Amino acid sequence: MINKRLISIFSVFFLVTMIGVVMAANGCYRLNTYRYLIYIWNLFLAWIPFGFSLIVHNRYYKGKGNSNNIVIFICMCIWLLFYPNAPYIITDFIHISVSKYPFKIEDTLEFQRNFWIWYDFILIAFFALIGYLLGVASLYFNQIIVKDKFNAFISWIFVIIVSFLGGYGIYLGRFVRFNSWDIVSNPMKLFGYIINSFKLEAIYFSLMLGTALLFTYILVYSLINFKNNPE
Repeated sequence: MINKRLISIFSVFFLVTMIGVVMAANGCYRLNTYRYLIYIWNLFLAWIPFGFSLIVHNRYYKGKGNSNNIVIFICMCIWLLFYPNAPYIITDFIHISVSKYPFKIEDTLEFQRNFWIWYDFILIAFFALIGYLLGVASLYFNQIIVKDKFNAFISWIFVIIVSFLGGYGIYLGRFVRFNSWDIVSNPMKLFGYIINSFKLEAIYFSLMLGTALLFTYILVYSLINFKNNPE
């Protein structure tokens, strides 16, 4: 039986995701464009690691002490493969053009009052937030398992490694245009690039974004634990 708390968390994420989908569909209809569909697709990809983290969490605590280790390990590997798709959505802010929003009238800085320009901004921010939180939730569920299986120190080493791997995965997706499916559809090309891609650009970007993912995760983790232990 699935944990009721997991069902509750899933329901909340599903609800806000549906709100985002409706907003994107409305934007497509009102502006006669299909470009918002890419945000829906990116959010779908962010749901994949979240879904596998729920499976792992449920199987681990449902069958604790039983021989679920192989299934759990496979699911966690799939989760890690797709994890970068969740925080990847924050890079969709590159689609926002600064020139759309502010403009000058003499010496005064004014901002556009076109509703649909701000609708575009809010939609990207909303999708980025949902995707990011899906990633945080999936990492949190798996950290709990690693902590239970080993100890708190190992669980944080796990978080650090995943954060920087996530940064590198986002680099591969945004700049090289690889995606998680390439490990199945084009593994030789993907692994060949990874082996030969350790250049300063990739290292700097991975460290920068990985650090941001790590410390924002620590912030959310602290808030979660403050709620659970208010004293």
